[in-house]
Amino acid sequence: MKLLLKLLVRVGFVFFGLILTLFFLTSCSSKSEKSNSMSGIYFRVLQSEPGDIHPIRSNDLVKTQMVMQNIYYGSGVIESLMYSDLDTDELMPGLATSYEVSADKKEFIFNLRQDVKFQDGSVFSAEDVKFSFDVIFDDKFEGFVLRSFYANIKKVEILDKYKVKFTVAKPYFQNLNLITGLYILPKATYSKQSDTNRLSKTVTGSGPYKFLKWEQGKALTLQKNPDWWGLKDPVLSKRFLHKKIVFKFVKDSMLRKSMLERGTVDYDDRIRAEHYVKKMNEKPWGEKVFKVAAENKVPKQQSYIGLNNNHPIFKDKKVRFALAHTVNREFLNKKFYYDMNNLATGPFRVTSDYVNKNVKPIAFDLEKARVMFKAAGWSDTDKDGLLDKIIDGKKVKFSFNLISANKDTEKMLTVMKEDMKKAGVEMVINSVDWNALIKAKNEKKFDAIIMAWGGGDVDPDPTQIWHSESSKGIGSNYINYKNPEVDSLIKKGVALSDKNERVKVYEKIHKLIAEDAPYIFLFEPKYQLYAVSSRVDRPKDTFNFSIGSQYWSVE
Repeated sequence: MKLLLKLLVRVGFVFFGLILTLFFLTSCSSKSEKSNSMSGIYFRVLQSEPGDIHPIRSNDLVKTQMVMQNIYYGSGVIESLMYSDLDTDELMPGLATSYEVSADKKEFIFNLRQDVKFQDGSVFSAEDVKFSFDVIFDDKFEGFVLRSFYANIKKVEILDKYKVKFTVAKPYFQNLNLITGLYILPKATYSKQSDTNRLSKTVTGSGPYKFLKWEQGKALTLQKNPDWWGLKDPVLSKRFLHKKIVFKFVKDSMLRKSMLERGTVDYDDRIRAEHYVKKMNEKPWGEKVFKVAAENKVPKQQSYIGLNNNHPIFKDKKVRFALAHTVNREFLNKKFYYDMNNLATGPFRVTSDYVNKNVKPIAFDLEKARVMFKAAGWSDTDKDGLLDKIIDGKKVKFSFNLISANKDTEKMLTVMKEDMKKAGVEMVINSVDWNALIKAKNEKKFDAIIMAWGGGDVDPDPTQIWHSESSKGIGSNYINYKNPEVDSLIKKGVALSDKNERVKVYEKIHKLIAEDAPYIFLFEPKYQLYAVSSRVDRPKDTFNFSIGSQYWSVE
């Protein structure tokens, strides 16, 4: 640049040289500013947008990924008492530095950090821990989903400013994990919640990131919290390195793929198997963006069609079981997922220690389905191609609405629909957005609904989804499944601290629920598929119990 200017001056083009100088400086400045504007900003794509970001109102996975800090996600505004190591799954100090457990395993005392400040400026203490537990059982906060988890905790007592005691009603194998996983809210902010101030569009905590803005329909942005206590911790200071995290809401998988290729997002963990196998092989794949099939011990999600067990058609378990015979999961897995799934058999993952290995996937068998429908009283009396039955004195056609919020499943659902039609069943596919689906689920206004549960814990508790008590309010047993024997076995199993004994009980639960067919159990991924930009520096593809995006950084 200097040499060019000297030459221009020598030949008398001083004025022109000044113009060129301004041009080059402006050009260089624009490029530099653009580069700097991207520096340290991590762009992640999510397939849906939450209805709100209140930390305890629901267990929406999208919301959890954005604002909760846990082992699986690399963000976090709200923190818990302790963390889990990504390779060993062992507990690590968090807002609590240590704990003691009584001999009878009914009392848990936690010593708290004394150098934590919430993002609202208030100082963290035992008051905030007690408050965070108490609000779960305050209807004003609508923490109905969490209640089934924390119902065993009788009380939380403040021993001093930085010491708190949890007392449980009875021994339970997950007591310690639940307590250490309690998300801590600043009492100074959330005690102000009211019917007119629901605090649904903002979030405040003590974590490594703090809420910046939410552009509804587009993106939500977090920025690094400069006052986070973890910056002084030798372990945690190596995590959460982004200056900002921008979550972009993009429902369409093809658009997400295009955004990865163009470099407008850095990470997507909802990669379609078809894209992974067929459409992510040519440049810029392998150079500017990479695809990964991570093999780890992370419990994978389980997809299913939930059948409303209170619906006049689906009250009969013989009908539900027969309907499951109309779904050709082996074909669907090969056609749409390139055989990258396991076929689900029941409530516990097929790779879990707790699955009953004697329970096999319900086979595709239209003839058996027809026989079972007939045995349940369904037949095509008017020869219109649809089964019918007299229910409560009225002739009812075997037709039901399936709610779906995922466009990527539409082709698969169309295949299911055609197969069901061959058995005399009409499935009407109703595509809605995510919030409409959640509303229908919470209000239990649906015939059937296709969804997926997150992987959950390595050592699961079936209470939340399968116990009849969890069907109340907006609990996770939203299909209204009820089986007294299952309830009794769940109660027995979760009280067992010995894993081998618990496995025996869970195997019985798995068999009973599979035979009741409250869901049409679909698939469980064999891998965690994700795509990541070359801008992202990663220590490795995956840890044992997490992808490990907490350790990622961007240029």
